[in-house]
Amino acid sequence: MQLHLDSRICSDCIFTVIKAIQSVDLNARITMDLPKQLATIKSTASAVKITTALCDAGVLSKDG
Repeated sequence: MQLHLDSRICSDCIFTVIKAIQSVDLNARITMDLPKQLATIKSTASAVKITTALCDAGVLSKDG
């Protein structure tokens, strides 16, 4: 799955993104493209769980 992250995301926020995704799937594979504010996620967790975790962490806008 690919998600556009909040426009305020920065290189220091990468850990927050990874931690949020790993809170629902420790084995998730995450690739980030900061200039495009795009995260590519390979996970067994549902998209709803991942987007909820990212919204709760403040790195994904609610309109996703």
